[in-house]
Amino acid sequence: MKAPEQIAEAAVEKIAETVPLDADARTFWAAQIQEAIDAYRVQAGIEVQLWNAEHDGVRVVQIDTPGEGRLRINLNDAPIWDGDPATDERPGAHFHDVWDDNEGEKER
Repeated sequence: MKAPEQIAEAAVEKIAETVPLDADARTFWAAQIQEAIDAYRVQAGIEVQLWNAEHDGVRVVQIDTPGEGRLRINLNDAPIWDGDPATDERPGAHFHDVWDDNEGEKER
């Protein structure tokens, strides 16, 4: 996975293929593209980073949250986390009936 800086530089190179850009213009457009990528990655205080693990090449999605508060994460359409990362001991604190016994809603 390319870093946002690499994506911005590649985008500027594509622009430069059709429009002549001097060094200042390249720097300006790379900064604009980088800012747009960063704004997309960080929304509502939640930052998402993507990379490939060095030891096995598997794609990793890192999600950093601003602090306390319930959060639900879906992978495609399947929930893989629903809880408060700051206080819940394990993923799926609110999915007991689905993940624990598969028999329906439990008494709480």
